[in-house]
Parts: sequence; structure tokens; C-alpha cells
Amino acid sequence: MKRPQPLPGIGGLACLAAIGLSQAQTPYMRERTVAVLPSMASPCLSLLAKDGVSISLLDSTLELDQSTLDKLSANLPVRIRSNRHMPQLWRERASALLAIAAQGHDRFGCRTVAIEGVPPGSLYLVGSLIETSQAAVADARSGHLFKEVTVRAGDMGADKPSGALGTFYLAGSDDPFLVLSNGVLDTLTPPPPPERPALTPLLAPELPLQ
Repeated sequence: MKRPQPLPGIGGLACLAAIGLSQAQTPYMRERTVAVLPSMASPCLSLLAKDGVSISLLDSTLELDQSTLDKLSANLPVRIRSNRHMPQLWRERASALLAIAAQGHDRFGCRTVAIEGVPPGSLYLVGSLIETSQAAVADARSGHLFKEVTVRAGDMGADKPSGALGTFYLAGSDDPFLVLSNGVLDTLTPPPPPERPALTPLLAPELPLQ
């Protein structure tokens, strides 16, 4: 009898699609509670999400040093942790976040941006950073930092996925503050392989005129 395999996190489900693994292999649903950062300080970036919830990320985290990448990797299915494209995919999404023009600053000194302006692929990085306890979640109005959030990861579906890949909730709430839709899975693609230089055909020897 085979032992059950651990279920991948949000980032794992997204990256299964990113590197072209079969969607039929992904689990249907799982739910868990994760701790989030208990403090936040500038320089940082805050995404203003639904219902006055903010998701804050340290700039140093978005630099994606090896320690951060190791934590993201640990949240992926074992069979894709060593994929050589993953660090580049994460860094591209982090760079896109850091490039967003700030709308202002919050009480933590973080630059603020509306979550609607975040590129879809970068939202999966945000979700993975929440899942790996590398983000803070707060009430943007009062500045109250929450201790934990509930994460529900869904199935990517069949050939044409629909619905939610992952949803994030405050404790005791049935209304998610962040929804990662399957509709943006097409943005999660690895970089194309480098083009090979065209081969120069060998010239045929000239034939003598008849």
C-alpha cells in the first residue's frame, strides 16, 4: 500500500502548472492555518486587499536571497524543487512587485499599492510568501497585525480549470481577503529555452557545365 504524499501549497500548485506537469496529479482541496509575521518595518511593500486587509512584505524578503528561496522551495512538491527555472520565475515576479508605483505609505512606513494593480503571476509569489510565514497581514485601518490566517488550496481542475486555486481567510471569517484564480495559470510559464543558432548548410560543390 502506497503512503500518501504531502499536499503542495499554493505556490506548489501554481508551479505544477508552470512547468507543465499533469493537472490530474494535483489534489482537490486542503486547508491549514499558517502563522504570519508579528511585525513589519520599512522598507516594505503593502498590498491593499479586500475589506481593509493589507498584506505586507519586507523589501529584503522580495530580494529573494537563498534563505527565502529555500523556504519557498520547501513549499513545493518534492519532484519540482530542483527545477532550474524556479528561482528565475520567483525573481521575475518579485521584480514586478517592486516595480509598481506606490500610492502612499501606511502606518508601518510601507509603500502601498492596490492589489488590483499587481500582475497575476506575482500574486502567486505573494500567496507563497504568506504560506511560508514570510508576510504580515494586518487591518489597514487600525494597523492591527493578525497572528495567523487560514489557507485553502484547491484543485487546478481538468483541461480548462476554473474557480479558485487558493483562498486566504482571516481566522473565523468566511470571506477571503485574497483569491488566486485559476484563470491566471497561463501566466505561470517557465522562460523559453534559448534559441539555437541556425546551422549554416554546407555548400554543394559546383558541378562542371555539360
